[in-house]
Amino acid sequence: MPGDLSARAFTQPDALVPLFLDDGIRLQQVSSGVAIRLGEDELFILCAAHVTDLLTQGLLCLPTSGGITGIKGAHGGVRLPRGMARSSDKDDIAYLRLNASFAETLDSRIRPLDREDVHLHETLVEDDIYTFGGYPISKSKTSAAHSETEVFLYTGAAAAPVKYQTLAYNPSTHILINFNRKTSRTPDGEHRIPPHPKGISGGGVFAWRKDWAERRSTAGGGHLVAIGHSYLAQHHCLVGTRIHLHLYLIAKAFPHLLKTLDLPDEESGVPLFMTMIWYPRAEWELMRKDFVDADKYPLSWNDWRHRAEKGLETLGSRGTVMIPIELSRSEIAAYCRDKNIPNDSQARLGLANEKLMRQVRAGDL
Repeated sequence: MPGDLSARAFTQPDALVPLFLDDGIRLQQVSSGVAIRLGEDELFILCAAHVTDLLTQGLLCLPTSGGITGIKGAHGGVRLPRGMARSSDKDDIAYLRLNASFAETLDSRIRPLDREDVHLHETLVEDDIYTFGGYPISKSKTSAAHSETEVFLYTGAAAAPVKYQTLAYNPSTHILINFNRKTSRTPDGEHRIPPHPKGISGGGVFAWRKDWAERRSTAGGGHLVAIGHSYLAQHHCLVGTRIHLHLYLIAKAFPHLLKTLDLPDEESGVPLFMTMIWYPRAEWELMRKDFVDADKYPLSWNDWRHRAEKGLETLGSRGTVMIPIELSRSEIAAYCRDKNIPNDSQARLGLANEKLMRQVRAGDL
């Protein structure tokens, strides 16, 4: 169960939620999330897509007044096609939408954020200070009858632009902070190695006041600006995806929340999602024969894949959020037949966009 966070300098980590997986054999903590109320009192848990991937293995659970309980509600997120590793997904976006009755049972020590606790327009320059918060798995002790876990806050300075470029991230869609476990210190300056960050993925990234050095305080800070998802130990950094991408995903699934979310429009320079078609390897040769524009595609699936992944890296580093959607030969044929259109790139993109919309709409938990 979450510990007592009231003494923390930040109040926002009260919204952090430990997430558990019940695979039918044992219950174990697997990650973190951030509770937030949107619209007319709808409760969401923002998290990482590699967390909702675990739904194929069992039930996702969280702390309630009755203990660690299987979540009742729905989920949405960016799924990946077969053959593409989650490590290729630099955005890692997902959410859980809790049923109203289930949300009322949420552990009372978890205090969801409101929309005003979120900053969509966070400016970022090198050495700005951010805190990643979540529940490291190494601090979790879980059994069928009892569970203990502890929240940890990992603080560091924003990485230099060259690190973003080297790792193919973009400051408009991600926040990277420098973090080296071996040189970490407590707020009192004592050298201490913190728990490994594994398990804090899906937790929140909070911004400090820009004048923190003068004030020596976090008062007035702690706005949620991103959802953390990766610890790159070799590069000594933690990575989070900016919060507007999670809210855009929710808005696509629940258009009635769009006005409440107060999201930037396209003219603001904030990128929306773009679909990238992913073709299965086993069907490539026959599939390519169906294309009326086959001359624009390489003969080899490996050559096509290389080109596609290079495009993902390039567009991703420019801040474009690419979502790969797998299309099978049969569904392309059916789509073109139903609409009486040729099997060309425009037709396939239309089908992929339809699949994307179905994907981000929540599926039952």
